[in-house]
Amino acid sequence: FRVMDAGIIVVAWLLSYALRFDLSIFAVTKGFPEFSTYASLAPMVAVLWMATFAVSRVYESMRLFGPLREIRVVLKAHAFALLLFISQTYMFEEYKYSRLVIMYFGAVSAIALVLFRLTVRATLRAIRERGYNLRHVLIVGEGPLAETLIRRLEGFPELGLRIAGVVTKDGSRAESGRGRPVLG
Repeated sequence: FRVMDAGIIVVAWLLSYALRFDLSIFAVTKGFPEFSTYASLAPMVAVLWMATFAVSRVYESMRLFGPLREIRVVLKAHAFALLLFISQTYMFEEYKYSRLVIMYFGAVSAIALVLFRLTVRATLRAIRERGYNLRHVLIVGEGPLAETLIRRLEGFPELGLRIAGVVTKDGSRAESGRGRPVLG
């Protein structure tokens, strides 16, 4: 994720320059800046976003949460990184970066990050439904609560949680929990 996010951010930054100055929808009134001036910021952009995403916990496992929560976390971290980036670019007195390039960059990178996350999530869901990339779960307890938990975990195979078995208290007569073996 880190490498792909860095790549997405850098490509979005460079693409934003092209959108503004090569495919200019709005008239360029203050001249055409050198591409190298914008390209030289690419390493800083990558490092800033990766640091912000790491601090914002974007890379923690969100397999148990829905896609909306993951998108919200990514967009919140992206907005914060964009704010930091804008403040850093205005610290440079020798050159003022195009506000429209920065706006394009914010929109293009946000869309690309969300699409990437949704694609990865859909791919992992398909892989997990086929029995790969699973985490094994041990259910502790018995009775209706354990039965409900087993039923719910079985109802969402896209979570990638496979039930290995059930552990009950000493002296229990349970031999299985919804068809799962009692391991101890």
